[in-house]
Amino acid sequence: MSFNESMNLKEAIDRFLEYCELDRNLSQKTVRMYAYYMKFFQKWINRKNPEKSSTLKIENITEEDVRNFRLYLSRDYHNPYKGDLKQQTQNYFLVALRSFFRFCIKKGHKTLSPEQIDLGKVSDREIQVLDAAEMQILFDAVDVSTIIGMRNRAIMETIFSTGLRVSEAVSLNRDQINLQTGEFSVMGKGSKVRVVFLTEGAKGWLNKYFAMVFRA
Repeated sequence: MSFNESMNLKEAIDRFLEYCELDRNLSQKTVRMYAYYMKFFQKWINRKNPEKSSTLKIENITEEDVRNFRLYLSRDYHNPYKGDLKQQTQNYFLVALRSFFRFCIKKGHKTLSPEQIDLGKVSDREIQVLDAAEMQILFDAVDVSTIIGMRNRAIMETIFSTGLRVSEAVSLNRDQINLQTGEFSVMGKGSKVRVVFLTEGAKGWLNKYFAMVFRA
């Protein structure tokens, strides 16, 4: 079947996820999240249209369908583990839908425009930061007499020095870090590479940790 022929929702979602993985080269984690959001929407709309659950065409999905889906997420859905969905989480579903319809239009389908899907307004988050004294208390709580403790202190110093995400820090390899120049590159979200810098203190703790590991 050519993609430009009329397709049902399940087929279109499968093609969309393949596109995310192969053409957009998104991370496996991102593709899995898109799959979760889109298949959640698919199950919901199939429950609303049980007689068409296997044949629902993407061009038949309306703005009213999406609005009712938003109302379901806001009023009726209750996650068994996390409770009611926060507005930001509801928006993740809508962002996935926008990307999906944008893909469908790109492939020649006359379907709902992504611009017709509005995101809910999210209140500004209050950013909380640690002052120098609080950071020192956090550092001092680590027992650096053990290899595990020294590792944890080195990781903490590296994160506070460079602004790395925790997932980025724990995935680093020893040969990625240049302790001579105190700078190295890291691949973050969207496969974007950026350069980060170590403070003298962070370099010192990394050297202590590596020395302890090699001595052991």
